[in-house]
Amino acid sequence: EALSSKMDLFIALLEDQAERVRIEAPEIFRVMGKHLPEVVLPYIEKLRYMAEHDENEVVRIHAAGAVKATLSALVDPKPLSFPQ
Repeated sequence: EALSSKMDLFIALLEDQAERVRIEAPEIFRVMGKHLPEVVLPYIEKLRYMAEHDENEVVRIHAAGAVKATLSALVDPKPLSFPQ
């Protein structure tokens, strides 16, 4: 997968010095987790840790959303649909 090769970059965004980047970075994982949960699954513990321990409340909320979306997609996978 094209995204799999970019995961190191996305992980680096979770640890970025800029707070605004760290706030939005978990949203990348939420969207990917919804559609490609197997790509996000190796990072689920890092996201869980962030959801519980990050000093920024919005980062915690976004990380929790990424975990929830990924785990939900694993339980009830939905096929990708593309507009025709």
